[in-house]
Amino acid sequence: RHNTLQQQVASLERSVHALSEHTEDLENRSRRNNIRIRNIPESYTDLRKLLDLLFTKLLPEYATELLLIDRVHRSLRPKPQHGEPPRDVVVRLHYFETKEDLLRSARTHKAVEIDGESIQMYQDLSPVTLQKRRDLRPITSSLTRAGYKYGWGFPFHLTVVKNGVLYTLTDPTDGEAFLAKLGLPDSPSPPKLAKTKVTPLQPIWEKVTTKHNTSNKASQQQGSPKHYSQALG
Repeated sequence: RHNTLQQQVASLERSVHALSEHTEDLENRSRRNNIRIRNIPESYTDLRKLLDLLFTKLLPEYATELLLIDRVHRSLRPKPQHGEPPRDVVVRLHYFETKEDLLRSARTHKAVEIDGESIQMYQDLSPVTLQKRRDLRPITSSLTRAGYKYGWGFPFHLTVVKNGVLYTLTDPTDGEAFLAKLGLPDSPSPPKLAKTKVTPLQPIWEKVTTKHNTSNKASQQQGSPKHYSQALG
């Protein structure tokens, strides 16, 4: 009887783990066209206009219709108080290739500033995946100090290439063994996984106007194109 219960619990644990991995993968796939942008001041309310200028600056060779934005909104948390950092901006691009080129350009382009603040752009990821990456900071720090370049894969894994051999880490608790395989002497202790409770949130999207409607609604938009253009450093 006891052995049967243990087997049932073990089977349920495997099922829950598989479902959690599948859910995380689905959420990341739903965000594959999203970019998260940091340090855009809260004073900018016409995000579509500002991002049009920013994306054109990063990809000047792109036609306007290829820089199509589906939706844009601030991150889902209370508006910050005076002196606190602004909320992130999450934008969904219509074309996946455009999103990839924007991130690539942001990594190689000289610093883009708005009102003196450097703008940072990242791939938008699920909270679970972000927490897993935070748990691996001791590992990635060791890799960086040793001069190794690493990459992230989906649903979640860390990859490193050494002498033409691909090494993959899929479980944060295996970090010490992973570094040992790479021949790194000072392996940190395995990271302790933080048990965070993720509260599901419903996205609050800001509808953006299409190109042919922009002129009709110009009088309703806050800020002028000249003001937004001058803000980009």
